[in-house]
Amino acid sequence: MGIFRRSAPDLDSLTSLEQYESLVDESHQRPVWILKHSTACGTSYRALSQFEKFAEQSAPDGDPAEDGEGSKVGPRFVVLDLRQHRSISNAIAERTGLRHQSPQALLFEGGEVVWSASHGSVTVAAMSEAKPGAALPPPPIFR
Repeated sequence: MGIFRRSAPDLDSLTSLEQYESLVDESHQRPVWILKHSTACGTSYRALSQFEKFAEQSAPDGDPAEDGEGSKVGPRFVVLDLRQHRSISNAIAERTGLRHQSPQALLFEGGEVVWSASHGSVTVAAMSEAKPGAALPPPPIFR
């Protein structure tokens, strides 16, 4: 069964840096959601459940539409298992300038992160309110 529920929508696993680069390129055609998930964390499992529900709600009704070139239209949802691929998360943090957190949801559009949330803020409601081109929230201040 892996890290996904049996009834989960078609979620892909992010397993390589090359795949990440391809997803960033794909975000020029459609939104790409990435969830950084730790299989050893209860908060992360709650975030995964919310991510799965949001993906289910975001799936096109019936057969996925195509953009005229045979490509599926609609968001893409990908999960990064941090216990197996922490180096990919570190590379994402370095390339985006966003500090690594777990769990952490990222929305890519036009090759850039346009929205992110972490920990208990990864909810269906929060992801539903994410708007294209919306400014990222300010980073948390740690003292």
